[in-house]
Amino acid sequence: MDRIGRNDQCPCNSGKKYKNCHLVKNVSREKFTVKITESYPLIVKTGKRVNGKIIPSDEGVSGLQLGFSRSEDKDSTIEGIINPLKKQIPENRKILGQRVERLRHKIYGIKFHKDNFGKNEQATINWFHNVKCQGSAFKRTHYLPELAYECESFLFQVKSCLDVLHQVISMIFRVNVSLTYEKGGQTLINALTQNTSKELKENATEVSQILVKNKQWILDVVEMRDEVTHWSDLEGLSCFIHLPWNGEKTGEIEYPSMPDGKRVKTYMDEIFSSLLQLIKNLDETVKIT
Repeated sequence: MDRIGRNDQCPCNSGKKYKNCHLVKNVSREKFTVKITESYPLIVKTGKRVNGKIIPSDEGVSGLQLGFSRSEDKDSTIEGIINPLKKQIPENRKILGQRVERLRHKIYGIKFHKDNFGKNEQATINWFHNVKCQGSAFKRTHYLPELAYECESFLFQVKSCLDVLHQVISMIFRVNVSLTYEKGGQTLINALTQNTSKELKENATEVSQILVKNKQWILDVVEMRDEVTHWSDLEGLSCFIHLPWNGEKTGEIEYPSMPDGKRVKTYMDEIFSSLLQLIKNLDETVKIT
């Protein structure tokens, strides 16, 4: 039998793509064994009380739960933006709530790569201060792949976050558009101003104005992502560069920089700040019904 591609029609004739239908059902997941050292009480979801005891009904489910707790550093700025938006979502709009949770995840992903880049950069700076640097008449590049990886991942996560934001806004205002943040948001802007229902029109216009104000930096960051990750194979990303030595007791080393010469860390901080401000402005403007 020929191999079924992920995006091929499922052979069960459901009309769905294979990846959204029988692919998962046909996968035998690998497992490993752990020793249970603590168990939680049996949980009964539904049931009825008979003579003071809970008797599970036919719909009741009981089972042993294994719980894990994980401490996670919460960012007060991110939580302060996402939580008010989440509280606005009515109970009957669960899919929208899930999409906002995905937006939270993406923002933390961006922060993760930004912070990792900063840690790796600072560790290298400290290394330069603790070793004997030799002067040279020629420019020399100290290439660190992990810096390139973090920069690339940061740019991809920013675009992915914008795509999810696009989906959240389109769901809030019930407009049918593509799932990606196209043309700096112009596709979504057009939909909000042209295809929104009468009762949502005023709020949609306010949101579209915010998107217009943010359009240029979004176009720039998507173009930068394409240049750094798609077309140049990170060729435009400079790492630490030893500048030609002039015979003095000190030498100069350039920070890792983007193709336009801006320091990478500064660029990441500015983009992250712009993204958070955009979401905060939308958060303060949208009225979810």
